[in-house]
Amino acid sequence: MGDLKQKTRCFMVTNLIKSKKFNEIFFVVLGSFLYCVGVKWFVVANGLVVGGVTGLSVLLDITFRQFFGLQFSVGVINLVLSVPIFVFSFFVNGFKFVRKSIFAMILNSFWLTVLNSAPSFLSLNGDLICAAICGGVFCGVGSGLILKFGASTGGVDMFANALNKLVPQIPIPIILFSADFFVISSGFIFFKFYNIVISVVMSYIISKIINNLLVSLRFARAVFIFSKETDKISDEIFSILKRGNTQINCKGMYSKQLKQMLMVVVKPNEILKLKKAIEKIDSKAFVVICSVQEVLGNWV
Repeated sequence: MGDLKQKTRCFMVTNLIKSKKFNEIFFVVLGSFLYCVGVKWFVVANGLVVGGVTGLSVLLDITFRQFFGLQFSVGVINLVLSVPIFVFSFFVNGFKFVRKSIFAMILNSFWLTVLNSAPSFLSLNGDLICAAICGGVFCGVGSGLILKFGASTGGVDMFANALNKLVPQIPIPIILFSADFFVISSGFIFFKFYNIVISVVMSYIISKIINNLLVSLRFARAVFIFSKETDKISDEIFSILKRGNTQINCKGMYSKQLKQMLMVVVKPNEILKLKKAIEKIDSKAFVVICSVQEVLGNWV
């Protein structure tokens, strides 16, 4: 009886870990932690200028105090700026996305509180270039994971996700980089020129890493195979790689002869197996291998 309960418990835990919901929550939590590590230990600790709504809130707070003699909490300013973004995102992406984003924002507050009291063991001795690289990597990977699994840290990345859904021609990283560049450039009024330049570089690193996480993880290879043995090669691809493939009728414009071509999309690490499968059937086959930036649909 005890063994049966143990097996049942293990089965339930295994199913939970494999579930899509668990993966979403796990990677949002992980992304939030990495993002906060980047902000707390590398950006703020080294006097760099953070972008997005947080950075804009800091700049507005400084502006109100220095030019108008008014003092507002940065948190209040951040909340006021975030409300219209949440409303915009709600109408574009629905409550599910906003709900996940609220969860991510609460996580950020939690991690920042924990990291604020935890000693930093990643001291860079004032090396701003190293701080920009480390901060860019941590913030980029963190934000990328949060966005990839359907949530947002709130602020500019939420706005970017909603705007990208309305205008798909504008990539999310471009929107993020443009917004961060505007906020960071505005910091010229209050911060040192060198810190601003380093912060722009860091913002670029963040946008590139986010782009890689959102797009490049779907990298693949499209392979075009010209051979007289397309049927046999197709059977070999099914047998070895378990990949669907498509035969396309084509015409050689030099020979004016009708020919057959196979087209198959595979993962980069499957290319070697595919080459061996083709060579096994027809060593003289003409093969063209192209990089594919993104693959949509159920192909993995």
